Amino acid sequence: MERTKPKFRLQKKVNITILLCLIFGSFNLSFSQKDYFPGYIITLAGDTIKAQVVDQGEIQNARSLVYKLNDNESVQHYSPSEIKAYYISNGNYFESRIFNYYAEIPVNELPSVSLGVSGSAYKIETDTAFLRVVVYGRSKLCILNDYNGNK
Repeated sequence: MERTKPKFRLQKKVNITILLCLIFGSFNLSFSQKDYFPGYIITLAGDTIKAQVVDQGEIQNARSLVYKLNDNESVQHYSPSEIKAYYISNGNYFESRIFNYYAEIPVNELPSVSLGVSGSAYKIETDTAFLRVVVYGRSKLCILNDYNGNK
């Protein structure tokens, strides 16, 4: 009888391992697909249009909106300068904003006297993007992730 117990335990461990791999594998697949979510678009004129919106991930959502009006329509794109905002039913709301940010100036473009305390210099750049609104109220808190993962 003692010989069957280790075999049973080993079989149980293998079954649990296989089950966990299937669960995590299917979880990963479900999040890697680009599905359309119900949502809406707010045009520059303030009109609201229902649409099927793709959640492209934080970086791409900031750069463009990919949507279609219904399942039979072709895929369309909007840039931040073409609409006011859009909403995805997974809870993400994005507003188009023009904003300033500090961009590092490459060292080879700097005169030697303009280096800051850290040895770097910055210039103010202007950009337009869809910022994700995370706090609503009298004031809004918005987030923009860049390609380096900075917020």
